[in-house]
Amino acid sequence: MSSLLLTTPPNTSPPLLRLPSELHLAIISFLPDLKDAKGEHDLALLQLRRTNRYFRNLVPPPTHNDLLSLELALCKYSVYACKFCLRLQPKTKFAYAMLKGKTGVNGKARDRRFCAECGFDTTEVGQSQRYCPGTKACVNGVNWIWCKRCKIVKKGEEATSVCVGLCKECCRCSLEYGSPLHLRALTPLRTSSRPPEASSGRIRLNTSDEDSDGDDKIDEYDFWEEQFQLVQQEDDDWRAL
Repeated sequence: MSSLLLTTPPNTSPPLLRLPSELHLAIISFLPDLKDAKGEHDLALLQLRRTNRYFRNLVPPPTHNDLLSLELALCKYSVYACKFCLRLQPKTKFAYAMLKGKTGVNGKARDRRFCAECGFDTTEVGQSQRYCPGTKACVNGVNWIWCKRCKIVKKGEEATSVCVGLCKECCRCSLEYGSPLHLRALTPLRTSSRPPEASSGRIRLNTSDEDSDGDDKIDEYDFWEEQFQLVQQEDDDWRAL
């Protein structure tokens, strides 16, 4: 019985895995570098990392610059690098605006590109250098929106609304309570505390013999009250449809 307990089980691992890690690193040093990849035959390091858990921990992960070089080498597969998750993702994982212009394949700012999942990250980690609340994007033909009221990312039909930066549900609640955010005419254009004459560079001279008591001045609030009535009537007509 004691002899059975002292018997060590045979090593059934392949001969390659029986070598020490120093020899494995020496062999890996002869493999082509990912940043100099020109085609599929230069992806030996990535294929080795996918072999098992041991080589995944032994071979360092690719850097962002390595992924940018790989997307050029694998251009026929339409894969793109994400700066946050550091993975090659298909184009269906990116917003359309991220795949053209400066963040396109040959763009000058393609190192700033990130996928939709990382861009719409609502956690505290994803608050920097990504999408902000109120952003709307089209990902693989589906509308995504980060509602600036409920702070939730909505997709598809729930992301379609007439209100700027709001999802469908929040837009409906906003219209029902009489505060439609898509109506821009309610916001005064003049924010300066100076009178209209001083803002336009003109000076109005008072040529009247009577003292001015303010009755002859134009009341700005009367103007905006008239605009509010017009906009409210437009909103009532829109909701009656």
